[in-house]
Amino acid sequence: MNQNTPVDSRFLHSRQARKRGGFSLVEVTLAIGIMACAILPLVAMLPIGLRLHRQAIDSTVTSQIVSRVTHEVQQTDFSTLTALSAPLTYYFDDQGNLLGTNAAAANSSLRLYDAQASMNKLPAIPAGTNQGTTTPSMLRVRIDIAANPGRSPSIFGENSTGACTNMNAATYFAFVAKND
Repeated sequence: MNQNTPVDSRFLHSRQARKRGGFSLVEVTLAIGIMACAILPLVAMLPIGLRLHRQAIDSTVTSQIVSRVTHEVQQTDFSTLTALSAPLTYYFDDQGNLLGTNAAAANSSLRLYDAQASMNKLPAIPAGTNQGTTTPSMLRVRIDIAANPGRSPSIFGENSTGACTNMNAATYFAFVAKND
């Protein structure tokens, strides 16, 4: 080829453009590898974050249910509470709204939380120093709450110590006094 032969200017521009523009395959591969190393720990933390979020929701709803059941018990006549032989069972939806206490609520597709309130009479408190008589005027209310997504019929089994055997259940206590 002769040194004096003119070179096509289109050829020079396209060759220079190819050298200047774009990334090589190695650069793209390295960039993807660095991005994967940065995103992988975030993706690995996602299940932990979801579990903590679910626990926070359960804690919030459980506190609402305890408040609701405690209020129901406080509003019930004291003689009715002392006459109860079986625990009171309540059924709640995922927001902590009371569905009811009957079989229809137990079979509801919205049912997610079950609560059971059982009453225990406390030792009598002396009525007064001069009277010498006692009146049973206090009850200890035990409230067991369990998330029951499977809608099992009986989730509040008890062992010999009276503790609830459901691993997903939480137990709370309240006291109700007779106001003479």
